[in-house]
Amino acid sequence: RMSVVCPLCSGCVTHMAAPTTSGTARGVAKARDIESMLPPELRLVDDPYAAAMAGWRTPRWLLRCSGHGLRQAISDALTCPGYVQLMVARTRLFDDEVVRACAPTAPGEARTPCTQLLILGAGFCTRGSRLPIPPHVRVYEVDQPSVQAAKRRLMAEAQRAARKSERAASASGRIVYLPLDLSEAALDAALRAHPGYDPAAPTVVTVEGLTQYMPAEAVAATLEAL
Repeated sequence: RMSVVCPLCSGCVTHMAAPTTSGTARGVAKARDIESMLPPELRLVDDPYAAAMAGWRTPRWLLRCSGHGLRQAISDALTCPGYVQLMVARTRLFDDEVVRACAPTAPGEARTPCTQLLILGAGFCTRGSRLPIPPHVRVYEVDQPSVQAAKRRLMAEAQRAARKSERAASASGRIVYLPLDLSEAALDAALRAHPGYDPAAPTVVTVEGLTQYMPAEAVAATLEAL
């Protein structure tokens, strides 16, 4: 079992009030979509589902025509300088680690491929649908029920749009949604209650942009459950 924990978040556990989860999830999706508007050979992240998740108020065709530098500048003005670059770099780091962890073992490589992907505080994460991981890998997304309801609705729209553009990857129904508020409920109990989850199976776990919104005690309990 391996754990991938965001280095930018693991050390800043506070009791700060969380902004609206849909707002933060959309902000990260906007960054992925801005990167996905670049020519394919220049993209660090290619997310065919991000546009539907982003909830742009500006027509997307106008954003595409505005140029990458202007798109980043607008995002910086609405958030903070370097926000898009930070989110894209963080996303790519996690993407690479997940793909590597789930990839078949190369000859002579002392590694057991992960057969489960557990995404804590998934928000509008699309890794289970867009990354080139083996089809037998089961994906478990954990987040608040309201966030998951919004994500599933938007994802259905995004998948329809992605199929039209031929950019969609096949998730083959492998994503399992576990509605849970990690600030208030125990992760281990929720996992044990799901018959498909195997606690003994090699699992890659992502904790991305989550812990700063959780009480320290809840963070400790969640990590202990892993």
